[in-house]
Amino acid sequence: MRKHHFHFAASEQNSGKGKKLLLPLAFSVVALVVMLAVLVPVASQLRPAAASSGLPEEASIPLLSTPTPEATAAPEAVNLEAYPESGDLLGHLTVSGTTVDCDVYYGDSESEFKKGAGTYKGAHIPGEGGTILMGAHTNTYFRDFESAQIGADVTFTTDYGEYHYTITDMKVASDTDTTAYDLDADEENLIMYTCYPFGTLTYTDQRYFIYCDYVSGPTIEPPQE
Repeated sequence: MRKHHFHFAASEQNSGKGKKLLLPLAFSVVALVVMLAVLVPVASQLRPAAASSGLPEEASIPLLSTPTPEATAAPEAVNLEAYPESGDLLGHLTVSGTTVDCDVYYGDSESEFKKGAGTYKGAHIPGEGGTILMGAHTNTYFRDFESAQIGADVTFTTDYGEYHYTITDMKVASDTDTTAYDLDADEENLIMYTCYPFGTLTYTDQRYFIYCDYVSGPTIEPPQE
């Protein structure tokens, strides 16, 4: 009797263990079914969104990538109706960070300097790809040269295009120092000068030079023969 009772108790214990094992398993199956019921509709909604955005369906988060730098556009080319003559209005000049804001004329005689800045006719005009040499009086149109800073933008607006230059250097030199400027440069650049010290009303043999590199603006097409 005791032996039979022992086996009966053991079977009850095994049956209890089985119930304990089956309950967690049943809950796991139910949880899995619920998760699938939730995730499948969400995934079906994400697929059209991914397709419409141009992403592959398997990509849930777009990867960041370094943008490819755009190629620098070549300067626009323009044709001059006529090359400027002495005294002609060539354009308008401004220098950022200063009060320099004046008209620019072709020629560097007193006639041009009375009206604004003037360019040396033995040099170039904007768009020709060489040195532009420009001057004005220190007690009038170039009075605020002392406020100019390296990196400032110089805008030279002509009737055939707008040109931008950046100030790269400044120095004082003698009025007879021809090494202070290079009229044979094969790249466009702008050199501005005025008498020094700033604001002087009498003759001085010193000049203050501001050197500018070309940034943008159309190139002038050579005249066709």
